[in-house]
Amino acid sequence: MKFCFAVALALCVIMLACTYDPKSEYINPIEPASLENFDISLNDIPNGDTIELFGSGTFSYTATTGKGVIDRVRITMGDQYVTESNTATGTFSLANYLRTGVWELKIDVITSSGSGSLAEKLQAEQVEVWRKWIVKIDVAPPPQPDLRLSEENGYQVLRWDAYQKKNFVRYQLRVTSAGDPERIIYFDDPAVTSWVDSSYMGVSDIQYEFYVFNVVSSAGDVASAKGTFGFNMKFNPADSMATLTLRPPKFYSAFDRYEIEENQEKRLVITDAKQPTVVMKLNTVGYKTTSDIGLKIYSKDPKQAYKSYSLQVADMVLPKRLGNPYRFYHYNADRNVMIGIGHNGSPVWRLVFFDPVTLVASDSIENDSYSYAVPFRGDYVYFTRPPSDLVQVNFITHAEKSFPGIQSSLDSGPFSISPANNQIVKFSWSHMTPSSQQYYENKIYDIANDKTLYLKSYSNISDILSPDGAYFRSGKLMYSLALNDYVGSLPDANTFIAFREDRPDEVLSYVGALVFVHDRSNLSVKRTLTAPAGSRFEYYDTAKKKILFTNPFTKMIYAADLDTGEVIPYRVNLADFVVLNGILFTPEGYILRLY
Repeated sequence: MKFCFAVALALCVIMLACTYDPKSEYINPIEPASLENFDISLNDIPNGDTIELFGSGTFSYTATTGKGVIDRVRITMGDQYVTESNTATGTFSLANYLRTGVWELKIDVITSSGSGSLAEKLQAEQVEVWRKWIVKIDVAPPPQPDLRLSEENGYQVLRWDAYQKKNFVRYQLRVTSAGDPERIIYFDDPAVTSWVDSSYMGVSDIQYEFYVFNVVSSAGDVASAKGTFGFNMKFNPADSMATLTLRPPKFYSAFDRYEIEENQEKRLVITDAKQPTVVMKLNTVGYKTTSDIGLKIYSKDPKQAYKSYSLQVADMVLPKRLGNPYRFYHYNADRNVMIGIGHNGSPVWRLVFFDPVTLVASDSIENDSYSYAVPFRGDYVYFTRPPSDLVQVNFITHAEKSFPGIQSSLDSGPFSISPANNQIVKFSWSHMTPSSQQYYENKIYDIANDKTLYLKSYSNISDILSPDGAYFRSGKLMYSLALNDYVGSLPDANTFIAFREDRPDEVLSYVGALVFVHDRSNLSVKRTLTAPAGSRFEYYDTAKKKILFTNPFTKMIYAADLDTGEVIPYRVNLADFVVLNGILFTPEGYILRLY
C-alpha cells in the first residue's frame, strides 16, 4: 500500500486598521494537518497491498479524513478511470476492467485539512491523500482437462491432472450408460486426481464427462468405452444339452453374478466372472417349439440395472430320424436294446433292434404281421403269422417256435398277445356260438413247459399278463395265477395303465391328474403322483420308470419319476408321440432325447 499526503496553503495579506501594542500577544496557534487523521481502506481487503482477483471485483471503500471535508474521491485502474464521488464511503466494480495481468488500483482523495485555520475556511488549505494496491487478475478459464481411462485390479479407473490455481471451485463427473441411472459425482478437493468406477463391468457402452470449474468458467473432457456382453450357444437336439460360451466382463471386480434363464425361468446362478463355459440341459426346447435362453449379469452396486442378452432356439427340426417311421416301440432290459416295429409301405413288417444310446440299428426280424408283443425281459418276441399261427422268435438266434392257431367258421385266433418275461404268454381267440353269440377264450400258456396255466371265457379280451406271469388283469379285476382266484378290483373311476415292468408287484392306474401306484396283491394304494397344473397323464416310459404328463395348451411335457416324484419339464409342440428310454419319437420318425 502506498499512502501519500500533501497540504496546500494560500497566503492572504489582510490590511486592517488597529491600535498596535508591541508588548501584546495576538497569535492563536493552529495545529498543522496530521497524517494520522487520514486513511483509505477497502472493506473486503483489510490488510496488505496485493489483491488477487478472479471474479467480478466489486469492492467497498472507506475514506477517513478527520475533521476534513471530502471534495473528491477518484478511483483508477492502471491508466483507466473507474469512477469518482465526494462521499467518505462507497462501492465500485472492476467488472469492466477485468483483464488477466498485474495492475495498479489507486484511490485518490482530496479533502480540506480539518485544521480549522482561516486558510481552510477560505478553502485555500487542502489535503490530497491516495492509496495504491497491486491487483493480480486471473480471469482465464481452466485449462482443458485430460481424462484418462485404465484398468486396474479389475476396475475401470479414471485419472486427470490436478488443478493448481487458487480459483478452483470443484470437479464434476457425469456418468451415463444405457439402462443405468445417470450418476453425477462432485469433488471439492483439487488434490483428488482419480476415481474408481466400482459399478462398471464393461458389458455396456459408457460415457464419462469430466469438468473443472473455477470462479470464472469451466472446461471439460469426455472419455467413453465400448462394452461387450453375451454368449454363444451350441445346442445338441439329441440330448437337449446346450453349451454356452460366455464373454466374461472386462472389469471383473465389479461383477456380482450371472443368472441364466430358460423362458424367463431362472435355471443357474454363477458367481465366477471368469467361468468361460456353462453346460446345461434345456428343459423347454423341443420339436417345433421356440425357447429363449437368457443371460443376466449383475454388478455389485445394487443401484445399477442388470444387463441381459438372449438367444432363441427356434422352430427346432429334429435332425435325426430312425429311417422309416415305426409304429410301436419297446425296450428289453436284459439285452439293453430298443425295438421298433414298422414297415416301409409294404405288407412286410419289421422288428428293428436299436442301441439305446446311439440308436444305431443292429438287427431286424421281418414278418407280414404287425401284431408283435415284446416282453420287458427275456430273449423272445411274439407275433401272429397269418392265417392264425402264434410264433415265438428268439431275437438273438432268430430261431422260431410256431403254435397253430384256431381258424374255423366259428373260431378265430390267436390275437391280443400279452407275454411275460419267462416264456409265459397270454393270448385270446374269439368264438361264435350257433346262436350268434360271441365270447372270447383267454388262455395263459407256459411255452417252456408246454402247459396251460389258465383258460377261461370272457365277454372281453382285455386280459393283460403281469411281467412275471403271476397275475393278470381283466378289465378292472385282478387275478392271481398262483391262488387261481380273484384278488381285487380297481375303483370304477380309475383307468388301468400297466403292470410296472421293473417291479411287477406294482400296478399303475390314473384318474384325471392323479396317477396311483397299487399293490397288485390287493390293489391298495401305496402312493400317488400329482400332475402339474393343467396337465394330464399321457404315457408310461417303462425303461426309465417315468410317468409322462402333458399340457396341450402350453405344449409342455412333464416327466415324473415313479419312485421319487421328481418332475422335469420339457416343451414339445406335438399331439402324437411316444416316449421310451427317455427318447421322444414322432410318427414321422424324428427323435429327441429328453432325459
